[in-house]
Amino acid sequence: MQTETMKSLLSLRHGPDTGGGDEHAILSEGGVRIVNQTVLEIQDWINGKTLVLSSPIVRAKQTADIIAAALSADLVLLDSLKNDRAHMGRGCKTQILLEAGKNGGYKNVIVVTHYQLVNGIILAFKEDFPQIDFDRSKEPPKGHGFIVDIETGNVEII
Repeated sequence: MQTETMKSLLSLRHGPDTGGGDEHAILSEGGVRIVNQTVLEIQDWINGKTLVLSSPIVRAKQTADIIAAALSADLVLLDSLKNDRAHMGRGCKTQILLEAGKNGGYKNVIVVTHYQLVNGIILAFKEDFPQIDFDRSKEPPKGHGFIVDIETGNVEII
């Protein structure tokens, strides 16, 4: 598995949007502010080469664009992050690991996706990393998510 270099995984929900959640809804002004605040919160965690993976749906991509620009991170869009409800994150895990291992490996991987997948991705990684201490009942608000230290298993809501 390609986790020798990956040290942290961030699974984030896109910021609040203006259009009731349809595919073309854009981030609201408040959503942009929330995402910028989240960037400030995660900067202390980021140490080394960073990859942002995002759903191509507009509000998620806008969230990812803000994060990638602020952190000077690479950005890749993955269709599987649009809607993987059937697998609840398991289908995305392989793609996340493959992307994380490219270009010499990324120490930090930030996944920007939608409601159900934020928790599902962490649960999918917990299958391989039982040290991850995750309470699935916690739901982050829009523009926030979870930071997982792969080595220690520590999970924090941001």
